[in-house]
Amino acid sequence: MIDVHLRAYKTKNLFMKKLFFVVGAFAMVAMSACQNENSVNPRPTDEIIGKVTVSGIVKAELNNNTAGLEKAPAGLKVVAEVYTRDLVLNATSGNYPYKYFQGTVDSNGAYSIEVEAGPYGNDITLYFPDFRADVITASNPISTLFQGSDRSVYLVKGRNEILDYNY
Repeated sequence: MIDVHLRAYKTKNLFMKKLFFVVGAFAMVAMSACQNENSVNPRPTDEIIGKVTVSGIVKAELNNNTAGLEKAPAGLKVVAEVYTRDLVLNATSGNYPYKYFQGTVDSNGAYSIEVEAGPYGNDITLYFPDFRADVITASNPISTLFQGSDRSVYLVKGRNEILDYNY
């Protein structure tokens, strides 16, 4: 009778050892197959790239009968150009494209563009377009071409920039 209980105990003990071995082996295979998605498909994280808002007021001399500048017409597109190499933590040699962000001048002459800023800060270039408008004079309005240009500004992650522009 003791022999039967002893054999049953040994069989149960052997079964439990095999079960623990199989479960342990399966767990190790499952855990080693897991990869960090960022190691397979590296991409910037929120800690590296931040959002910065560049805003300002755009003015032009649209009325010769008054002192000072007037707000630029609504609808003008202001474009920000960012070099993506500046957005990379450890940039290497190679081709890095430019990214473009756009804002529109509102009825108050104000624009606002949210752009990306790199881990060490970066330069961006703002492009202000040419536009044509009638300038009010003492006699007759004169159709005038206002020529825009570009402006550079240095961005620091977490700090918004104000850049006004006068034509």
